[in-house]
Amino acid sequence: MSEDEDFGSGIRPEKPQKIDRTAKMIFHDEKKDYWFRPKKRDKIEETHEDFGEDTEDIKLDLFLEEMEDLLDPNTTVHISDEQPDWTGTVEIAERSQLTAQNEIEETKVPASEQKTETMNLAQAAKGLKEPTEEVDNKSRDWLKPAKRKVTALKPETATAAPKDGFDSLLVVEANDNFLAKVVKRGFNELSHNNVRVEVSYSSLNFKDALAIAGQPGVAKSYPHVPGIDAVGTIVEASHEDFKKGDKVLVTGYDLGVKISGGHSQFVSVPEDWIVPLPDGLSFKEAMIYGTAGLTAGLCVNEIIKHGTSMHRPILITGASGGVGMLCTAILSKLGYQVTAASRKEKEFETLKSMGAHEVIHSEEILFESQYALMPQKWGAAIDTLGSLYLEAALKGATYGSLVCSCGLAYDSALDINVFPFILRSVTLTGIDSVRTDMDVRKAIWEKLATDWKPETLDEISTEIHLEDVPEYAYNMLEGKLMGRTVINLKRSVSDALHDLLDHEDDDDA
Repeated sequence: MSEDEDFGSGIRPEKPQKIDRTAKMIFHDEKKDYWFRPKKRDKIEETHEDFGEDTEDIKLDLFLEEMEDLLDPNTTVHISDEQPDWTGTVEIAERSQLTAQNEIEETKVPASEQKTETMNLAQAAKGLKEPTEEVDNKSRDWLKPAKRKVTALKPETATAAPKDGFDSLLVVEANDNFLAKVVKRGFNELSHNNVRVEVSYSSLNFKDALAIAGQPGVAKSYPHVPGIDAVGTIVEASHEDFKKGDKVLVTGYDLGVKISGGHSQFVSVPEDWIVPLPDGLSFKEAMIYGTAGLTAGLCVNEIIKHGTSMHRPILITGASGGVGMLCTAILSKLGYQVTAASRKEKEFETLKSMGAHEVIHSEEILFESQYALMPQKWGAAIDTLGSLYLEAALKGATYGSLVCSCGLAYDSALDINVFPFILRSVTLTGIDSVRTDMDVRKAIWEKLATDWKPETLDEISTEIHLEDVPEYAYNMLEGKLMGRTVINLKRSVSDALHDLLDHEDDDDA
């Protein structure tokens, strides 16, 4: 009997329980004095739902009473009994991570120049009482000198901050509940880095949604500004490789993780995180790609390098998500046969319009996956889900094929035997876009702007604004979104002109 015979009757393995990633998220109704949590549904009916329906309201005074009863004296954010508005500040020490190549000269920064960020929490949670400015002993452990050589931005060439401040999405924590709200901030509240960028667009990634929902292991501390992607124009630079007016993008590294992220109209980042915006990409197109596009590009690059045949189907799991849809579009453009797997049947036609040769329900790839091996089906696979789906992709891969693992949208657990590797010589490779080598990063972005750019790129995105992000983050974690979500952060022309004229008047004075 050959390895591909008698694989059973197609029994599906038992699924582990789905992780509830949104249990700690709370929302504030601006029209009422209520916090609320959206109610869960066993079956998702809509791709996007209005929180105005089917929600669980929590009266604010009861919420505050509950919070005070549970208040941990060791937490960073404390609730006082005096001020009705959240107007205090909390200092968060930030440490920049060296790049993967460790090419940056390490030097101890004096304590007076340590990179700290002061978050203005004014109106961050209307109705909550003011937190004190204390930093507890646990937080003080973070107040250690950063090891990075930083050249300060020159005050005489500095661009003035908008007089009314600029918008950022701030996520605050109170007793294990997390609220995301748009607040006004100033330049003094940004990180001390070499390049300041006015952000035109950002995007909403799964990692951002996890940070907004308070999931552990993403944001290093709260309050926090999420956003692992940003694209815009340099307004200040103290590094010779960049100048004011340059169009640039930043994805990954510690943006939106250890330092304030792209869900803000301005960011301040180290020069070695920056990629010049390639010709042929608009700001919006760059963020339709974002981290998802870079990840998809790295997967495609690995498949090409592996010598994958164009005559064997390439499986893409989670194909209706950002990475999956971009992989589908790019590989189809390059002439590969794509088998797109998704549980969202109403998106099947969209995936076909992206170029998918075949679209199947995600459950189909789990048939017979309880066995050590499955029939050889796929010449390569890109898995964005993890767990059972990655296991099935490995078991159903053809001899000598490549499987790329780049996500955990379903689960991070993996229970696999060695037979795909020792009997079929299957290669499993991990894809990381956070600390990709800068030369590789730039090369992938050039490909995304030219030879790999799908004609249907704009069709896979939804454009929102900063105040919409919490709701979309919730829907993303609940599996209700499709494709890419881009965030328009551009200030109006009149606002920018007003700031410029005010700055000139100040100089004349």
